[in-house]
Amino acid sequence: MTGQIIKGIGGFYYVSAQKEIYTLKAPGRFRKEGIKPVVGDRVEFDCNDGYIQNILPRKNEFYRPAVANVTQGFIVMTGANPKVDLLLIDKLIIQCELADINIVIVINKCDLMSDEEIDELSKQYSYYNIVCCSSINNYGISEIKKLIKGNVSFFAGQSGVGKSSLINCVSKELSHETGNISKKLKRGKHTTRHVELSYIPDLEGSILDTPGFSFYDFKDDFSIEETYREFDGLREKCRFTGCTHVNEPDCAVKAHVGETINKLRYERYVQIFEMQKEMREKQYD
Repeated sequence: MTGQIIKGIGGFYYVSAQKEIYTLKAPGRFRKEGIKPVVGDRVEFDCNDGYIQNILPRKNEFYRPAVANVTQGFIVMTGANPKVDLLLIDKLIIQCELADINIVIVINKCDLMSDEEIDELSKQYSYYNIVCCSSINNYGISEIKKLIKGNVSFFAGQSGVGKSSLINCVSKELSHETGNISKKLKRGKHTTRHVELSYIPDLEGSILDTPGFSFYDFKDDFSIEETYREFDGLREKCRFTGCTHVNEPDCAVKAHVGETINKLRYERYVQIFEMQKEMREKQYD
């Protein structure tokens, strides 16, 4: 039979297939071959012996947390508490671009923000689909529901931005615990304990609820400049092939900073570029 892993706890994998849930284990050969099933994997299994037989090819894979075959990411932020970490948002966008999944920027708690604050955030991410919403009054929730259809989606962002509250608004069946903002640190508290994939029949789509979809350490085998949509159509106009758009002269990308490229987002691009460069240097020293 073929099914999809919806949850993995304590060495057991819960697989959804033909409207049933099967509890399976991974065979010993997986460990020898360095194979580890993750939530989202499509697998072949024998329901009689209780073991996964094969993992089908993955469309994509994330590592923190470990999930596979994602098609859409809702990247949630807010201008209210907690204070928005736009460097984190940009890192999440890079990971989504690398995985070739649809990106939706969600500005939550917009009822607590001024029009100017919403506009400022929107300008920085104008190359992406943006949804302004509020889980308190259900504003924007219908648009999120439409986007979930036909996708395996996750909600990512800082703790406390309202991911669980949004999921609860999208589907009452999920009933996720919500957390408060730490008064001392002005940061959110994690409420989700493990990764689980839930199919929502009414929306004809699935949601991955994850405890730590918030930070990534970048590997050195890709160029982050290729993941910035703002640079499209400009890269080939740079003087040097392979321009990093940081220090090179006659760079078409730098020439458009403050115009078609948001200045603040470009400054964070340089910051992430330097972080990746430093990591490479340490690795090869």
